[in-house]
Amino acid sequence: MNKTVYGTGIPGAKSGFTLVELLVSVSVVAVACVCILGAVLSTMYLNRLSSEYSLAKNACVREAEIISQDIFFNVVADYNNTTFAVTGLPSAVGVAYVSNANPDLLQVWISVCWRQLGSRVIGEDQNLNGIPEASEDTNNNGRIDSPVQLTFLMSAR
Repeated sequence: MNKTVYGTGIPGAKSGFTLVELLVSVSVVAVACVCILGAVLSTMYLNRLSSEYSLAKNACVREAEIISQDIFFNVVADYNNTTFAVTGLPSAVGVAYVSNANPDLLQVWISVCWRQLGSRVIGEDQNLNGIPEASEDTNNNGRIDSPVQLTFLMSAR
């Protein structure tokens, strides 16, 4: 008894996939898996970086609050070129600079630099010592700059 396989029109034909069809489908699935894995790894990296940026930003804000609560006339002596610890980032240093070019209005810069997992340093302070060295100060402004930097003006009350 000859049965015709539906769609082939050939009596006695066997249904199934050819080797070429299987290889193509496995290749497509493998490429899709690699793309998905790359996206997941990239998302994990960006999530960690975002968390580190948030910790650094919070440290800048905390230091700004501490500086702003000090007596105006003591701020330059107490906080210019000082470092502070950054909670939550083990390989990090925070640096504060105060300019009194205008004695009635102080300009304060607060930066945080840190070492990421894998030895990449975020910010200019490559050795994380809080001192702006000539090889680190890429824009020659005499301060350590960072993507996480807070600047504000402070006046006498």
